[in-house]
This record gives sequence, C-alpha cells and structure tokens, in this order.
Amino acid sequence: MPFIDEDDLFYFMSEADGDENNQIEYQEFIPVALQIMQTMYSRKKLEKTKDQVRAQAQNILVHGMTREELESVLSRLFSSFDSDNSGTLSRGEFEKALSSMDLGLTRKEINSILFQYDGNDDGAISYQEFMPFAFDLLAKLTEMHIFETQLENDELGQFLVDLFKAKEVEMQGLCPPGMLPIEEVKDLLHQASLGLTRLQVIAVVSAAEVSDDGLVNYMQFIPQAVEVAKGLIKFEENLNTAVEARDTVMVVQDTLAAMPCPSLM
Repeated sequence: MPFIDEDDLFYFMSEADGDENNQIEYQEFIPVALQIMQTMYSRKKLEKTKDQVRAQAQNILVHGMTREELESVLSRLFSSFDSDNSGTLSRGEFEKALSSMDLGLTRKEINSILFQYDGNDDGAISYQEFMPFAFDLLAKLTEMHIFETQLENDELGQFLVDLFKAKEVEMQGLCPPGMLPIEEVKDLLHQASLGLTRLQVIAVVSAAEVSDDGLVNYMQFIPQAVEVAKGLIKFEENLNTAVEARDTVMVVQDTLAAMPCPSLM
C-alpha cells in the first residue's frame, strides 16, 4: 500500500496556505515537506532491512539449495509422515512434520497454516497442494522469527506488543488470532502518545500488510513499525545535528564579521 492516500495528502497540502494567486508559502510548507522526506528515508531504510532479513531467512531455510531442491526435500519429509500413502496428512501428522523442521514454529503459527491449507475442513491436508506455497510461507515465518528476536530487548517493540495484545483480548472472537483490523491499528498508534505526527503515524501504518478483509497480523507488523519509527527518529536527529552545525557556523561567521578590522601597521 502507498504510504499516503489521497485524503491524507489533501490534508497535508491544506496545511500549507496559498495566497490570492494560489501560490504556496514555502516557509509554511517546509515542515510538511520535511515530514515527507522523513517518511521516504524511513521506508527506504525499512526496505533495506527487510531485504537483509529475507536473505538471512532464505539462507536458514535452504542452506545453499535451490527452491526446487528444497521443495523436493519437503516432499520427502511429508511423505515420511504419510503412513497410509494417501497423499494427505492428518492434522496431527502435518503438525509433527512442520515441527520436525526445527524452524521454531509456534503452535499459533502451525494452527494458522493448518487453517489455510485444510480447505475441506475435514482434517486432511494435501501436502502436494501445500508444496507450491511452502517455501514462501516458511520463509515468511522465518523472517518473522528473526524480526521478533531483534525485538526481544526493544522497549518500543514490547510496548506495541502489549498494546495490540490488549486490543485483541478486548475484541476476543471478532478477529482470527493475532489479527486486528487496520483501522484499529491506526487508532491505537494515534492514541499511544508515541510523539509521532499524523504523517509519521501514516508512514508507520503503511508498513503493514493488509489482508483482503482489512486485517493485519500485528506480530508481523510490529517489527516493521518499529523499524519505520526508528528511521523517522534517526532522520530527525541527523537533521537537528545538521541544523545545529549550520547555526554554529553562522554564529562564528557573524561574530567574525562584527569584529573590527585590525589596523595595518
């Protein structure tokens, strides 16, 4: 999703007043422009981090194998749990097969996979139907584990985890486990008093992957939200440092200019 939609863009453009000639006062628009620059900087930083984590996750999964070779290995793995050679696994067999891969999958994640691939709700999973999606799905889950490990000692990340979990409990039964409506995510970030402007909150929310029914897996979202928020803060710190350095130079220049010229001997 784009980091800013038409309604929000209209809001921010309206912050910069135009004169009778419909010209924008650039001095009023500069704060808005800087926030947009902050957003672009933080999103670029997030994409770089995601690329690094994606590469790390795939390396953990394949250990030098091609995608096709990995799928072949997975197929043999699932076949070894197919006791009646039916081409399907019971939920228990499928869970054991996934657990045997030592990817650190939680019960919630395994249940999510079972929910997605037990299309007939009969408790039998066709692992041949699962295979085309296996690599991307397992890579995504591995990425999540890497991000979550990075969050373990992150104060902002833990705050957001607690915030979203509390909302999930409050909405118990209205959404699938681990999911929240995107509008609830936006409202929570606005209400959280994180010191973010409206545009910055929009930038953070834009990192979310929203399902067709408007839901966000908040445990997937939080690490990326933290990355974007920290990118915004880092940009602002760098900008303030640059401004302070410029102001220092200007003060020195003004002081030197005000000094009387030495008389020539």
